[in-house]
Amino acid sequence: MAKQLKDAPDTSFDPKQLKKSVENINRAKAKATEMNGEAGAATKAAIDEHNFDKTALTFTSRLARKEPSEAAAIAGACVAYFHALGFFDTSDMFQDHTKVMRKIIADIDAGQPGKGSNVTSLNKMIEGAAEGVPAH
Repeated sequence: MAKQLKDAPDTSFDPKQLKKSVENINRAKAKATEMNGEAGAATKAAIDEHNFDKTALTFTSRLARKEPSEAAAIAGACVAYFHALGFFDTSDMFQDHTKVMRKIIADIDAGQPGKGSNVTSLNKMIEGAAEGVPAH
C-alpha cells in the first residue's frame, strides 16, 4: 500500500477566480500581440519611408529604451567590437563609415550632442563629414 503524503499541496481553488485570471491573461496577451503588430508596422513604415536598415533600426530602438549610461556603454562596446572584427575596413564611396565617425567626433569636440544635432539623415552626415576631411 502506498504511503500517504503528510503535507500534500492544497489543490483547491475558486473556479470563477481561475476563469477570471485566465481571461485577464489572455486579454493582456492579445493586447501585446496587437502592440507587436503595431510595432512591426511602425518599423516597416520607417524602413519604407526613410530607407533605414531594419537590423540597425531594431537594435537602435532596443538600445534607446535603456538608461543613457547603459546605452552609451553598449554603443561604445559595439564600435570597439566592430573595429576589432574589421567591419569598418571595407568602406566605399557610398557608405564611408569613417566620414560618419569623423562627423560624430567633430560634433562631440564642438560640444554638440547627438540628440541636439541638426543632422537628420546618414546622407547629410556623410556630406558634412566629407567637406574638408580627407578620405582614409
